Amino acid sequence: MKKTKEKSTHSKPMLRGFLSDHVSQDKVVSIKTEPEIIYIEDARNTININFDFLIKGLTEKKLVINFIKVAVYDENDNLITFKHLNHNGVGIPGIYTIGKYEIDGQESFDIFNPFHSYPKDMPINYLRYMFTIFDPETKTEYYYGNTIVKPKYYQQKVKLSLPLKGMITILDGHDYYSHHRRFGMTIVRNATANRFNSNFSRFAIDFTLLGSDGDTRKMTSDELTKNYDVTKFYTHEAIVYAPAGGKVVELVNHLEDLYETSFNMDKSIKEDKIKEIAGNYLIIKHNESEYSHLFHLLK
Repeated sequence: MKKTKEKSTHSKPMLRGFLSDHVSQDKVVSIKTEPEIIYIEDARNTININFDFLIKGLTEKKLVINFIKVAVYDENDNLITFKHLNHNGVGIPGIYTIGKYEIDGQESFDIFNPFHSYPKDMPINYLRYMFTIFDPETKTEYYYGNTIVKPKYYQQKVKLSLPLKGMITILDGHDYYSHHRRFGMTIVRNATANRFNSNFSRFAIDFTLLGSDGDTRKMTSDELTKNYDVTKFYTHEAIVYAPAGGKVVELVNHLEDLYETSFNMDKSIKEDKIKEIAGNYLIIKHNESEYSHLFHLLK
């Protein structure tokens, strides 16, 4: 007589323990996500999920983030992939890539989502993040296994064009390693007396014109041996075009160029002109929900 194959009692893959949703009763940290709405960005070859964790210590203890894991689920609640970072390894373990992983008492700091890119055809419905916090003094582990992120797709309404004409490169984008992306809001809030509510540069791109020599800046042979940052870009004095039709709703055009001097943060806070950190700029409203911000313009 033929044996029938035993049917699985689970309708989805199960990885109990490693991807546990267990949460410790004792709370030694708080974990929040920002911004309030987290979007899935449809990039050329991937989909990207660009957000930050805000970690705050709730005790005077010095703690260590031992593990960060993510489990990814589809709309039927099926587990479709998982990733993790920890201290396991020789040399520089993966956990080091998040930057700061030690919590010194009741401090706050940002961790940028380390699991940010996925295949374009992956049907992501939500992500479940798991943190393991370790107390090196008592050798105790604390588990935060159920931080849920449910990102949204955004369908752009207005069709945008590039704001420059000619051969263009992107000097700095908004990927995981970009300074736009790694705009630590905890640091910025502390430095600006909480004048910034969110990372305004999260999706910023630095467009730069190339010269006929293939370089981004006009440089003599002598300047090649000196500080590269003192020379002017080919983009200097280039015409900037509106990316789409709309109405200019904000404008700053009186500031001098800061090639030789630094932005005076203390003065801008005192005079309530913190947005001038972007230099001369304008903002174009295309519709009720979409705006273009054009920063770093000449006087």
